[in-house]
Amino acid sequence: MAANTVQIFPLTPNVVQARLTTIGNFSGTNTSNLITGGANGTLLYRIRAYGDSSTTPFIIRFFFSIGGTVRNWLAAGSSANGTGQGSPNFRPTTTAEVVWEFSNFPTVIPANVILQVNLSSLGSCTNVDVTAEGQDY
Repeated sequence: MAANTVQIFPLTPNVVQARLTTIGNFSGTNTSNLITGGANGTLLYRIRAYGDSSTTPFIIRFFFSIGGTVRNWLAAGSSANGTGQGSPNFRPTTTAEVVWEFSNFPTVIPANVILQVNLSSLGSCTNVDVTAEGQDY
């Protein structure tokens, strides 16, 4: 019998937000839990990060926490000239906003795995708000 012959449809929207105010590091200190994989996993479509200063770039890092072990996933940030820096699928829209679009390459977060985020550089921002948009299976 062939495997995976039945389509799987998303069940529940999963949209969460975290406010980052404290600087962390490469090891995953000062992280905030952003999204946790649902019982059958979560399909992640988009991550948006907004700084409260339109003139100062910021850098954020993402980690996966798997059974309490933290692993680096990606890092990127806005830039003063709006060109951005960082990982694939990264698209800065302004100096104050960073958007990762996963529509071409959706990312699946396995069940009970936590996507965490921290702030590596704040510049003159006081806060950076990060929103993750996905759907649980």
